[in-house]
Amino acid sequence: MQSAQQQQQQLLDQKRFDELVQDAKDFDPDKKFMAANDLSNALSNGQLKDTDYDTVVKILLNQLNDDSNEVQGNSIRCLSKIINKLQETQVENVSKTMIVKVIEDKGEYRDVYATCLKTLINGVPSNYAKAVQPILLHAIQGMEQKLNNKEFDVQEELCDILNNLFKKWGQSLSTTNANVKNLTNILMSNISKGERNSLKKKSCSCLGSLGLILHKDDIGRVVKELLQNIKKPDNQKQIQQHLREKQIYVVYALSAISKTVAKKLGSNLKDLINIILKDINQYVEEVDDYDLIITISEMFESYLSILESLIKGCPDEIKEYFPQIVDLSSQLINYDPNGQARISNGGEMEIEDGGEEDEYDYLSDDQDGDDSSWRVRRAALNIIETLVKSDSEMIRPIFEKCVSSQSEQSTIVYRLGERNENIRFATFSCLQTIIRAIVISDVSHDKGDDDFDQELNSGPQLVRVKSAVKEFNISEIISEIFNTLTFILEKEKKVTQAILTGAYKLIESISRNLSRQVVSDPSIWRLAFDLIKRTIENKASPNELKVTAFSSLRKLLKNYHESSEIAHLQNDIPNIFKLASVGLVQDYFKIVAESFRCLNSLFNMINKQFNSAIPTFSASIQQIFPQISVKLNSSDIDQEIKQSVLSCTTSLLVSLPQTIQAQQIKDIINAISEKIKSETKKIPVLKLLKKIPLSVHPHITADSIKLLNSSAESICDLLAKQDRSLRVASLEALDKTLVLLSEKKSPLSAKARDNFIALAYDFLNDKDTWVAQLYLSVLKKSIENAPQSPQYYTKIIESITKFSNSSIVSSAHFSSLYEVFATLSKLNLSNRSQMIQNLIATGSKDSINSVSRAISSIIIELPAGEQQTFINQIFSTASSDKEVVLKRQICLVTLGEIGRHVNLCSGNILQEVQKILNNKQNNEEIRTAASISLGGIAIGNLNMVLPQVIQTINSGSEGQYLMLNSLKQIIEHSQQLSQSIIQIIPNLFKATENGDESLCNIISYIIGKVTHLNLKEMKPLILQNLSSKNQNTKYTTASSFKYFCLKTLKIDNDLRELVYALMNNINEKDIRTRTAILKSLNMISYNLPNAIIQHINKNEFFLPVREALRFTQIREIDFGPFKQKNDDGEPVRNAAFTLLDTAIDHLHYRGVENFEREILEEVLYEFANESSEDIKILRFQICTKFAHKVPLKVTPFLDQISEVFLNVLKPYASKADGDRAADMVRTGLICCLTLKSIAEDESNTKYLNFWELVMKTEKYRNIINSMTN
Repeated sequence: MQSAQQQQQQLLDQKRFDELVQDAKDFDPDKKFMAANDLSNALSNGQLKDTDYDTVVKILLNQLNDDSNEVQGNSIRCLSKIINKLQETQVENVSKTMIVKVIEDKGEYRDVYATCLKTLINGVPSNYAKAVQPILLHAIQGMEQKLNNKEFDVQEELCDILNNLFKKWGQSLSTTNANVKNLTNILMSNISKGERNSLKKKSCSCLGSLGLILHKDDIGRVVKELLQNIKKPDNQKQIQQHLREKQIYVVYALSAISKTVAKKLGSNLKDLINIILKDINQYVEEVDDYDLIITISEMFESYLSILESLIKGCPDEIKEYFPQIVDLSSQLINYDPNGQARISNGGEMEIEDGGEEDEYDYLSDDQDGDDSSWRVRRAALNIIETLVKSDSEMIRPIFEKCVSSQSEQSTIVYRLGERNENIRFATFSCLQTIIRAIVISDVSHDKGDDDFDQELNSGPQLVRVKSAVKEFNISEIISEIFNTLTFILEKEKKVTQAILTGAYKLIESISRNLSRQVVSDPSIWRLAFDLIKRTIENKASPNELKVTAFSSLRKLLKNYHESSEIAHLQNDIPNIFKLASVGLVQDYFKIVAESFRCLNSLFNMINKQFNSAIPTFSASIQQIFPQISVKLNSSDIDQEIKQSVLSCTTSLLVSLPQTIQAQQIKDIINAISEKIKSETKKIPVLKLLKKIPLSVHPHITADSIKLLNSSAESICDLLAKQDRSLRVASLEALDKTLVLLSEKKSPLSAKARDNFIALAYDFLNDKDTWVAQLYLSVLKKSIENAPQSPQYYTKIIESITKFSNSSIVSSAHFSSLYEVFATLSKLNLSNRSQMIQNLIATGSKDSINSVSRAISSIIIELPAGEQQTFINQIFSTASSDKEVVLKRQICLVTLGEIGRHVNLCSGNILQEVQKILNNKQNNEEIRTAASISLGGIAIGNLNMVLPQVIQTINSGSEGQYLMLNSLKQIIEHSQQLSQSIIQIIPNLFKATENGDESLCNIISYIIGKVTHLNLKEMKPLILQNLSSKNQNTKYTTASSFKYFCLKTLKIDNDLRELVYALMNNINEKDIRTRTAILKSLNMISYNLPNAIIQHINKNEFFLPVREALRFTQIREIDFGPFKQKNDDGEPVRNAAFTLLDTAIDHLHYRGVENFEREILEEVLYEFANESSEDIKILRFQICTKFAHKVPLKVTPFLDQISEVFLNVLKPYASKADGDRAADMVRTGLICCLTLKSIAEDESNTKYLNFWELVMKTEKYRNIINSMTN
C-alpha cells in the first residue's frame, strides 16, 4: 500500500514537472517567468531527478534570448541559484552561453550576466576546470576584439571574470602560449596606454592573477618592462601627470603580481626593491603640492604593499634589505605631509582648524577627507607586523626604532593616539604581534581555561634567548600604552564599538603575554586594574567588553611569575572578589563564565602568593560561595557556565580548602553526586571529584559519606562504557573517593565494590596500558578499603595472574599490578602458595620478568619466617636439574628480585646461583637467568659480590658476557657504585669489538650509567672509542649518550666537548651507528638543549641532518616466488626527523629559526613516496608546529603543501587503516586543519581547493568533525 502511494506521488511530481516545462515554453511571459522560478527552486532543493537537470538548464539558457527583459533577467537569477547543483557538462554549457552573452550583449543585462558568471566560477567545484575552459578562451578572444573597438565596459567585465578564473584554477586551465601572450600584451597595453582609469586598475589585478599561469621567465619579462616605466621625468612640470596617469598604475600592477607570484620574480627582486626604496626616499621629502601628495600617498601604499608581499613570499631572498625596510617603515608610520593626523593622548591633543573635540566625527573609509596619507602609515605598520612574524632576528631593531621611547622617531605606541580608526586597528594588531614576539605564552593560555590541570602549570615562557623581555625596556612601553588607552576610553567623547573592542584586545594581549611586567610594577598594575575595574562596574559598558575585561584580569592573575614581588596586590584582592560578584549576577552567560574563571585564577594566586594571609580572605570567600553554590547546583544554565563553575570550585577546593565549611563540602559533594547522574558532559564533574583534597576530610560528615558512595555507584556504571576519556576520568574520581572514604574509615558500598570488581576481566584484557594501570591502582585501594573473604577475590586473582603473562605487562613496568599481589598477600586474602604455583605454571618466555616480580611481591610482604619458607621453595625449584627450563628461569629471576629487598648473600643461595652460572653444562637460558639473579642478590652485599663480578669481567673469561647482565642489574638498582667499576670500562669497550647487538646494548647502558656519575673520568674513554674503527665499539659508545645525557646532568665544558665529538660523527656510514648518533642527539636536544645550542646552525647541524633525512638504502630480498624490497635507510630517516621534531620544540629561537625554510623543504621532499607511516606522522607534526610558531614561513609553501598532502592522503581515503595508519591520517588532518586558517588569512585558493576535496571525502570529513566537536 505504501509503495503504491509513493509511486502515485512520484507520478504527480513528474506531471507537475511536465506542466512547468510546457509553461516555460509558453508565449505568455508571466508563465515563463513563474515556471523558470519553480523549476530552479525544485532543482535547487533536490526535488528533481538527475535526468531532468539538462531540461531545466536548456530552458533557462533559451530564456536568455527571450524578447521579454523580465524573462531574461529572471533566467539569469535562476541560473545563479542552481550553479552549485549542476554537473560538469551542464556547467560547461552555461559557461559557454554566459561568456558569449557578456561579450555580445548590448543591453542592460551585461553586468548581470557577468555577475552570474562570477557566481558560477566561485560556486562550482574546483575539479571542474574543463567545464570553465570555454570562459577562458572566449574571454581572451573578447579582450582582443574589444580592445580595437574601445568597448571599455566589456573589457572591465572580462578582466574581473578572468581575474576570478585564474585565482581559483590557476595552472589547472589549458592554455596556449599564443593565448597567454596575447592576453599579457593586452593587459600591459591597458596599463600603460589605457584611456580609462578603472580599466587600468582592473587590468592590473588581472595581470597579477595571470601570473599564476605565466612561466617564471615570462613574469621576469613583464616585471622588467613595468620597471622601465618607473622613471622620473626630466621636466618637473610633467611629474604630476606622469605619476597620476602612468606610474601609479605600473605600481598597482607590480603590487598585484607580487601578491600572487612573489616567488617568480627571481632576478628582478633586487631591482624592484631598489627602485621602491629610491622612489620613496626621493618623493617623501621633495613634494609639497597638496594634489600631488594624494597620488604619492597612493603610490607609497602600493610600494609598501609590494614589500609586504615580498617579505611574505620570499623572505630569505630579500633578507639583506630588511634593515633598510625597518628604517623606512619607522619613518613612514609618521608620514603626514599635510599635518592632518589627529593625535590624542594623555598629554596633548592636536585638532585641525581649532575644532572642538566633541564635534569630531569618525568618517567611514577615507577618514581624513582628501588626505590619504593615513594609508601609508597603515601600510608601514602592516610591514612592521609582517617582518616581526617572518624573522625573529628583526625583533630587536624593530623594537629599538619603532617601539622604544628612546627611538628618534615617534613610535608605534604614539600612533595609538591617532584618531583615525584604520590606523588604530593597524596599531592594535601590530603591537599585539610585537608583544607575542617578545614573549610567547604557553599554548594553554590561548585555549579554554576551564581545566584546572592547566591552571596549575601556567605562566608565560620566554622562548627567545636573543629577545628575552629583560633585554627590552618593556615596562615603560606598557605604561605608555595603558596611559594612552585610558585617555582614549575615558576622555574621548566618541569612540566606536570597534575601537573599544580593539583596545581591549590589546589589553588582553598584554595581560596574557606580559602579565609579570604588569603585575610586578605597582604603577602599571594600578593603571591596568583601574581601567579594567571601571569597565566592569560601568553599566553602560557593552557585554563583550566586560567579557574581555574579565579575561584580561584573569590572565594577569594567572600568568604572573611566581618570583614576582606582588605584595601591592593584596589590598586589591577584596575588590577583585567584588568585581567577580558583580559579574556572577549578569544576564550574559559569557560574563558569568569569565567571572568564574577569574575567581579560579584568584584562588590559585592567593594560595601561592598570599598563603599566610588566607584567613583574611575567608570572609570574602564566604560571601561569594553562595553564588558559586547556586550555579554549581543548577542544571538549567549554559554549558560554558557549567564548565567554568566546576573549574572554579575545583580551584577553591585545591587552593583554599581551609576556608570551606562542612556544610559547603556537603553542598559540593551533593552537586557532584547529582551531576554525575544528570550531566551530558560528565568528565569535568569527575575531575572536580578527583581534585577534592584530603585535607577536607574532617569536614566530611555521615551525609557526605552517603553521597560519596552514591557517586561511586554511578561512576562504576560509567566504567562499563567504552569511551576511553570517560573511563580514565571515572577511575581517577573513584580513586579519590576511595582515599576519602578510607580516611574516614568508611567502606565503599557493596554495590559499587561488586560492580567494580566485576569489570576486572574487561579492563585487564584491554591493550590500553594507562587504563589498566589506573584500574589496578584503584583495585588495590578497594581491597585495602574493606577486605573481603579470600573466596571473594578468586576471579580477581585469575585475572591478574593471566594479566601478568600478557604482552603489555611484559613491555612495561606495572608497579600497580605488583602492588595488588603484595596487598592480597599482606592481608592474607588468598592462598599464597597457590598464587605462586599458578604464576609459575602459566609463565612464558616473554613474561619471565613480570611473573618474577609478581612472585617476589607476594613473598616480600610476608613475615620473616613465612618469607624464608617460600624463598627455600623457589630456590629448590631454581637449583633442580629435574625441573623444566622455564620454571627454573622464572625462579632464578625471582630470587634476584627478592634479593634486591632481602639479603640472600648469607646462606647457600648465592653460592648455588654462582655455581649454576659458571656451569658450562647448563642450558644457556638457565645461565643467563642465573646472571640476572646474581645481579639482584648482589645488592644485599655489594662489598662481597661486586669485586667477584668485576674480576670475572676483567679476566676476559668465557663467562664475561654473562657477568655483564649481573653488572647491569647492580647498576640499575643500586644507589651506590664502587669506583672499581670504572676500571673495567676499557675491557667492556674491548668486549664490544666482537659482540652481538644485545651485548653492545648492555655495555652501552653500563657505560652510560657510569658516565652519568663520573663524566670527567669517563670523557677520555668516550672520546677515544667514539672514533674507533670498530663499528660495534662506535655504535656502543654513541648509544651510551642516551643513558648519561639526562636532565640531572650538569652542563660543563667536558659535556660540550663530548656533544661536539658526537655531532662530528653524524654522517657515519654505518646505518646502525648513524641511527644511534641521531637518537643520542635527540636525547641531548630534549634533556640538555644548552649543551648543544652553540652548534645549532646550518652548517654544523642542519646540513648533516639533511643528508640523514634523505637517506635511503633499498635492499632486495629474494623469497623465490616473489621478491621484496626493504628500505634499510628507514631507521636513519626516522631518527633524523625525530631529532628535528624535538629541536623545533626545544631549540627554536635558539638556532633552528635560521633554517626553518630548509626544514619545510625536507618535510615535503619525497613525502608521498615515504614508506614509513611513523615518518609520515613526524613530517605532519613538524609542519603543524611551524604553522603554529611561524605561520608566515609556511605561507610560501601552501601551494606545494596542497599538492603533496593530496598525494599522501589520497591512498588512505577509501581503505581500512591499521592502528599506525589511523594515527598518521589523524595527525595529517590536524595539520591540514591548522594550515587552513593560514590559507584563509592569505586567501590561498589552491590550498582552499585542496581543503574542499578533503572535506568532500566522507572518511576524512567524519574524522575532522569528531576532532572539532
